[in-house]
Amino acid sequence: MTVDWKSLVAQAQPTTKSVRLCLRGDLVHALAAAEAAGDDSEDLRQQVTDATVTFTIKGLNRQAYRALEAKHPAPDGAAGWNVATFPEALVRACVTDPVIDAGDPLFDVLTPGQVEKLFEAAFLACNEVDDLPL
Repeated sequence: MTVDWKSLVAQAQPTTKSVRLCLRGDLVHALAAAEAAGDDSEDLRQQVTDATVTFTIKGLNRQAYRALEAKHPAPDGAAGWNVATFPEALVRACVTDPVIDAGDPLFDVLTPGQVEKLFEAAFLACNEVDDLPL
């Protein structure tokens, strides 16, 4: 059986990842404390759910990824990309939902760990090969 690869190329879609982040760390802490104390914390659980955002991240094609790397070169001519600027730029380029505008203050309120989680998903969406569930 011959695969019509040209047809498949025309249908190609980037790797997609999802990252859920609760933007209210105080609620996450309160929920963990309530659960540790054995309290029924249905109200807190709902508040955490309401404060949680699911970020949809789509990988960039090779040309777009390399262009972004070129815009954020490592300092002093070192190999790789600028660790101070590239992660946020990659996340901004890869997050498709919710829409993050250039001036959006999201990165001013996220913790370094939350940014790292988004960056890891964006990096993998661009560089990882999907495992096929065969």
